[in-house]
Amino acid sequence: SVPNVVNFSLDVAKNTITSAHLRVGTITWDRSATVPVGYVISQNPLPGGCAASVNLVLSGVQVPNVVGMAKAAASSALTGASLTTGTVTAGTLAGATVGNVIQTSPSAGVWVAPGSTVDLTVMGVAVPDVTGKTKAAALSALAGAPLTAGAITFAASTTVPAGSVINEDPAAGTVMLAGSAVNLVVSGIAVPNVVSQVSATGQSAITGATL
Repeated sequence: SVPNVVNFSLDVAKNTITSAHLRVGTITWDRSATVPVGYVISQNPLPGGCAASVNLVLSGVQVPNVVGMAKAAASSALTGASLTTGTVTAGTLAGATVGNVIQTSPSAGVWVAPGSTVDLTVMGVAVPDVTGKTKAAALSALAGAPLTAGAITFAASTTVPAGSVINEDPAAGTVMLAGSAVNLVVSGIAVPNVVSQVSATGQSAITGATL
């Protein structure tokens, strides 16, 4: 018959159920004013019944409302609720402050197991279009976003003037977390081949390439 596991911790409840040659069924979490967090509030079937598996409802912790908080404050609030910060992604919401939480998953008010992860969506910023700008102007535009410059590489271009941006990654319009890095490809100047040339000739070739 089904054993009584109410007020048991989850591990003890599982062991008691399997020792009775039954399976542990679904495990859900809910609020309880009397049962400690992590202990069984109720079971189905009730003790003494006959079943192949036993479903459990345990006393859990509630996801706090952290929408509108800065990411650091939200993470602190989750820690205080015995939860952990999961994946943090960038999103957009009209009127929201950059860097503040705009959504959580699970949502606020949901009861979950202690130690569960809560994913955050934070108000991000759009990558500005810096293609065609000089490197200095591109860096200024990124800083104002606010974003940072990542890897800066140089490549040849027949259309973009030397010293200006050919390409950016991620592309313009991509929503990112504030402070994220944007990689730039800048139009460069080919180094002339001065091997075997006399010093004066080689120096002239380099100067002519504006190097």
